[in-house]
Amino acid sequence: MNGTAADTLGSKKVMYIAIVAAMLLFLYCQYLKFEYSPDDTYIYLKYSKNISEGYNFSFNKGEPSYGVTGPLWALILTIPFFLGIDPFWFAKSLDLLFILLSFTIFYKLTKSFFVESFIYRTSAVLIFMLNPFIIRSTFTGMETSFALFMVLLAFYTYYSKRMYFSFLILGFGMLVRPEIFVLIAVLWTMLAIRNYNEGRGISRTLKYVCCSLCVIIPFWIFAYFTFGTIVSNTSLGKSALRFDLINQFINAKEIIRLFLLFGPAEVILFFIGTIVLIFRKNFYTMPLILWVIGLLILYFLSSTAAMSRYIVIIYPFTIIIGLKFIESLQSFKKTAIAVFLVICLLYSQFVFHRYVKPYTDGFTVGIKECLIPAGKWLEGNLPDGSRVLVNDVGAIGFNTNKYIIDAAALINRDLELNRKILSIPNYEKENPRLMLNFIETDYLVEKDTALNFEIRIIKDYELIPLQAFTFPRMWVLDPRPQYFTIYKVNKLKL
Repeated sequence: MNGTAADTLGSKKVMYIAIVAAMLLFLYCQYLKFEYSPDDTYIYLKYSKNISEGYNFSFNKGEPSYGVTGPLWALILTIPFFLGIDPFWFAKSLDLLFILLSFTIFYKLTKSFFVESFIYRTSAVLIFMLNPFIIRSTFTGMETSFALFMVLLAFYTYYSKRMYFSFLILGFGMLVRPEIFVLIAVLWTMLAIRNYNEGRGISRTLKYVCCSLCVIIPFWIFAYFTFGTIVSNTSLGKSALRFDLINQFINAKEIIRLFLLFGPAEVILFFIGTIVLIFRKNFYTMPLILWVIGLLILYFLSSTAAMSRYIVIIYPFTIIIGLKFIESLQSFKKTAIAVFLVICLLYSQFVFHRYVKPYTDGFTVGIKECLIPAGKWLEGNLPDGSRVLVNDVGAIGFNTNKYIIDAAALINRDLELNRKILSIPNYEKENPRLMLNFIETDYLVEKDTALNFEIRIIKDYELIPLQAFTFPRMWVLDPRPQYFTIYKVNKLKL
């Protein structure tokens, strides 16, 4: 064995050891947030429970509503209810399975871009595994890992020239994250341009889009006749869908900030790499670039209140483009990639232990000691037929059969009520008592940073506090506890 071959073999052994170590570190971080899930996981579980009991897609039994982002995920989560096993841990286990499959398919995908470079491929997987927001957003019971897996599989089959399969996957993907339509448009556009340049008709590519539509259209028909809309309440509730220059600027600033927080080194190299690859006319990577930029533009234009889990489905592709830039350097490649890896590793563990773990610890306690008990208290203490106005409806609604009205307009059947809620400022959405002038309710659950257990008069309504629960920490950057108070709502006589 010559020296070069020995060096290559030695490098591969080192990288294999690094991948195993990274996987163990990823799993250890998941262990440190073992019981964590966002409140939205319980929204899925409530829909799945009602579907399994024959109540259609409904949060309030017998009242169908389009209150989940991923109807396909809600259908999958009916399985534990039919089997009689714990739905919460089934959802989390399936979520974990899909993120592990995502790591695998991502590694396979990188071969399309780094054909003879094992170090670049393994470096990409290492960075992907250890991103603090990947760790935070997965193993939660949400649809995030499933959507990511479908996007990665669609790209893998696309670059493997299995176009029908790719677009069919994306059709199902839209039933998990509707913004995947952007990727359908990107891949179809790239195929149409290629066909045009090769002298073939663009219309030949329409057959691929039909693969996606044959999945989506039947569900749209079902949604229109069942919910009265083909756009989910969650899609409308998380976006303003109106053009306001100041609002667009503020939203763009927040999206960029979130994108940078996801991985500063990767994002910076992504933008530099994008410029370099476009300048060098590297059209092979263009689908990745257009997918990332296209989704960010969609979030900008729709004024979407983006969360870190919304960025997950584009994050892996920023890594590939960043590494393609390093690969294009004339010298210092090994030094650059080593520095890149070290920065990503240090950032990962700093952000995880400084922000993610304290937040997930506090949120887990809040779900167990605040929201779940609040839902059970409503179930055990309110008369049948009671209407309850709530802002955070997941764990509370899952643990009660009382009629829930969502102050965030996510699970409500009444589309006119949802329009009224969506038309008001975000401040009022966070303070449901300000909606009493157009929402009829018997009880109100409201959170505040200060515990106030006194009778309150809000315009024409008297709010009588009945019970309060403490949520230690709801936000990553705001460590203050939130106090959830249940009020009896009485309309004052004029």
